[in-house]
Amino acid sequence: MEKRLNKGKDIISLMMKGKTLKAIGTLAVLGVAAGLVAAQTPKTLDAVKKDIVSNPSMWKIVVGADAKASDVIGAVEIATALQYYSKAEEDQEINLNDIKIVLEKETTKISGEVPLYKGTDKILLGEGLTGGGVAVISENLVFGSKTFEDSKGNKYDYILKLYPNSNTVIKYKDKPDTDADDPVVMLDAGNNHVYRLVVSFTKPLSGTNVANNVKAQEIELFGKKYYIDTITNNKWILREAAKVATLKPGETTDFEGKIIKLIDVVEESIGGGKVYAAVVDVDGERKKITESLSEKVGGVDIFIKDAYVSTTQEGVAYAELVIGGRKIELVQNSNAKVEDKELDNVYVTQANLNGLELQVKFASDSNKNYLEAGKEFVDPLFGTFKLVFAPVDLKAGKSEVKLEPDSSTVWKLTVTDFRGYTKTISVLEAKDQNDDRQLDDATDYVGLYSKIKGTIYGDSGDGTNGPTLTSGEYVAIVDNQTKESYLLRLESIQTDKVVFKDVFADKSIEVPLSITTGTLDIGAKTYTFTANKTAGTITFNLGNNTDFSTTQVEFFTKDAQKIEIKTGGVAGSSEIPATIKIYENDDNTDTNADITLQLVVDENDKRVELDTTNPVTTADAEATSYTEKVGDYDYKVLGQYGAYIEYNTKDQGYVKIYLPKEQVWYDIKLAPTEAEVIKETKEVSLGDEIEGWKVADIIGLPEPVSKVIVHPLIGIAILDDEVQIGDRYLIAVGGPAVNRITAEFLGLDYPTSGERLKELRILEENKAIIRVAEKGGKVAVLVFGWEARDTRRATREFAQYLLYDKDAEAFEGATVVEVVGNMEKPSAQKVQ
Repeated sequence: MEKRLNKGKDIISLMMKGKTLKAIGTLAVLGVAAGLVAAQTPKTLDAVKKDIVSNPSMWKIVVGADAKASDVIGAVEIATALQYYSKAEEDQEINLNDIKIVLEKETTKISGEVPLYKGTDKILLGEGLTGGGVAVISENLVFGSKTFEDSKGNKYDYILKLYPNSNTVIKYKDKPDTDADDPVVMLDAGNNHVYRLVVSFTKPLSGTNVANNVKAQEIELFGKKYYIDTITNNKWILREAAKVATLKPGETTDFEGKIIKLIDVVEESIGGGKVYAAVVDVDGERKKITESLSEKVGGVDIFIKDAYVSTTQEGVAYAELVIGGRKIELVQNSNAKVEDKELDNVYVTQANLNGLELQVKFASDSNKNYLEAGKEFVDPLFGTFKLVFAPVDLKAGKSEVKLEPDSSTVWKLTVTDFRGYTKTISVLEAKDQNDDRQLDDATDYVGLYSKIKGTIYGDSGDGTNGPTLTSGEYVAIVDNQTKESYLLRLESIQTDKVVFKDVFADKSIEVPLSITTGTLDIGAKTYTFTANKTAGTITFNLGNNTDFSTTQVEFFTKDAQKIEIKTGGVAGSSEIPATIKIYENDDNTDTNADITLQLVVDENDKRVELDTTNPVTTADAEATSYTEKVGDYDYKVLGQYGAYIEYNTKDQGYVKIYLPKEQVWYDIKLAPTEAEVIKETKEVSLGDEIEGWKVADIIGLPEPVSKVIVHPLIGIAILDDEVQIGDRYLIAVGGPAVNRITAEFLGLDYPTSGERLKELRILEENKAIIRVAEKGGKVAVLVFGWEARDTRRATREFAQYLLYDKDAEAFEGATVVEVVGNMEKPSAQKVQ
């Protein structure tokens, strides 16, 4: 710290020791004498900062014309701080059409993924995987045509095939290996295999001593390389290599943390012939292994594929080691073995010189021999491919139809019509054939809800008289050609018009009356009616190609399925159930409904309820269906076309039906076990459509958006001999020995050396200060130190104060601060 001789007085620090000092008489910058600068009341440093931040372009950074490079560097740091503040925010309107939205998604790409179909058709519920529908599969997967070569150079072509089993069937049923009522969509193999894997040589392996010829040779099977240990007329033994290494004597390799060293290769005589053997050491255990044989050494399986000792070149020898990996034993008419452990779901039906055939199950236990939708099965032997059964959502994307009691005698329907409007309406109620409204005998039945008069058909018929409606009554209007349906309620008959209510759309329809006649335009058809204002009724006048039924009411759903609700009745002493029939898109004009529900009046409590003897039946497109009981009263049904039904028979019961827009098929693929995750991006703009969705608006953006505009401060740094009269705001870098502006604002001659400053008690050695001074209406910040490095320290501190408010407490209210520390970590202390 500098020595303070006069407490409370101003201290001014300058640099450049060794420069000539011209005295300025008796002017004392510090001490009891008050000179030009001391006599003024300068702005404080924190006030100066506010001026700089608000208008940095009005300031000039001044460096001495003869200053050292370090002063220039210090000026650059201060200029950087000023440049930061020389920016302005400008509000800009946002054009949403210019906005780009980047969408990103990750997808799993499986090269060579192959769907399994039934012949050329996709797999439906109740159908099995085809036997032979998938034969030679793409080379991009793991199967195809290959070539194998024995040690004698004989080449054998072979084909790899996978045959799915047609007896492995898509079903909807409880999981057979659990006691829970939890039906799922599954690929059920029962006691059958799921697929066969076949390796067929185009010509049998042959030749003298064929077993030795193929021994230790490479063969690729279903995407993986193996080394042949044995192939005979009833057995294949393969070795799957974890690592293959060719070593010379003395060389090593590592495997799973163990060091494997080839000690030597020696020649042996066996049966009158010569063979080579490798002497191998694994972590201190040493064994001799004859070529084409294997041993476990130090806990590691080692198979000697090849070994050689030169008879002409001394010291030339090597051995090729197959290290680790699994031993696979395939014996005809038995289960496959891996490392002597039996795979009870892989059965070998052929293993000989002609080839190999394996039968693979999901599990050996028939109760577990299934694959649930949404899961996958990896081949248990080769592990290079898998069956992938895509997830199945039984409800998603389907039209929901719900039938349930509204009271003990009335049932209601909830459905979404062809326009997408969803409504709940009463459709059936208990009635008495004798019309005495007494539900007490065998004449009780379920009929149309009393306010529904029936259905007008606008596409067929012979002009039968239409219905007569009073206010509050309903009629359905159906066009089977366009698959449109409406439910109208008569609201009122007025002097000049009739008002209907479109029930599903919840909108009024006003039809003008010409005396007593009105014309109703609805859908693509026109219907006339006559109003009897006295009686408060209207009667539809149906022409040709128009018909009317009082016994049923019909609706089309949003996906064009037809729902037909038909009244029940009485035949003798027997009740005929009311029916709700559903016709799906496969053929909704067929006389056979796909789904039929039956409602009856209970003889005991007179409630309308599901007919428990035959509540829900399926036919036509849903003829192949699976029904599972869940609990005491709940049932779940899945049909082949894709309808999913939940119904309950407790008390009056209820029914929920989920109808697919089109045929549901099941996605089962054969795929490699290794997949690549692909990240895709896509730019979209306002108005673009993405998978049926349209970018209609972009919300959440600030209004308006501020744009930052930077104004370059070209010319902000100048030399001390370039200062103009109009330059009123200055930052001088360097002491009075090198900077004329510093000398001027200190009231000193130029140049003034550090020694003179020391005499005037302005600056001590190794010190640095930052000071604000005013003169003649001009303001200057003087930044300097005793040596060049001291000035650098002061400029760094001032730049950081401007940018980050560093050491703000020291600068607040101060005209002079001393900068201590070093250039990497400077800090300011308030002096005055």
